[in-house]
Amino acid sequence: MGDDAERVLKIDLNVSGWTIPEARAYRRAAGVNPEYAGEVVDRAFRATDDEARETFGAQVDEEGWTPPEDWMPLCLANFDPDYLLGFFWIPARRADPSIEYEAFAASVPYGDLLAAFWAFVMESAEKAEAESPLGQANRATRRATGQRGKTASRSRTSSAGRSPKPKPSRSASSKTASSTETTG
Repeated sequence: MGDDAERVLKIDLNVSGWTIPEARAYRRAAGVNPEYAGEVVDRAFRATDDEARETFGAQVDEEGWTPPEDWMPLCLANFDPDYLLGFFWIPARRADPSIEYEAFAASVPYGDLLAAFWAFVMESAEKAEAESPLGQANRATRRATGQRGKTASRSRTSSAGRSPKPKPSRSASSKTASSTETTG
């Protein structure tokens, strides 16, 4: 798979754009259809707001607030890791068709997998809120009413820096493709 120090993990959640062989390969590797796994991952993704508020309180909705660098919502790790790993394996398989799932799984430390997903979550939320003309208005409404608003959705294309600074996500529910880079 190349130099582990320079590994780039990419995620593709846009299963509607996958080929039939990719969907079959995912099913064989993860044990479930990619649509099902995507919904499980998406539910965890949407739960990050609630977990951040339970952990840090109302300050989560304050402008410029960020959680501690070492914090990541546990809800993002509360599902079968094969579900998530498969969404990283498909892009790796496109780049190197000979990479078998078990070899890929053995080459990706669990912490790197979670860090890459968290970076994707954070970047997707930031990008969607920045692109949304109502993003700031929705943020103000959430602060005033205590209500969660859906201001973010996963972006079609994105990449994350090598050392992401976590911030709480802003709900997301659409499954689209994206890429996240991290070094292992």
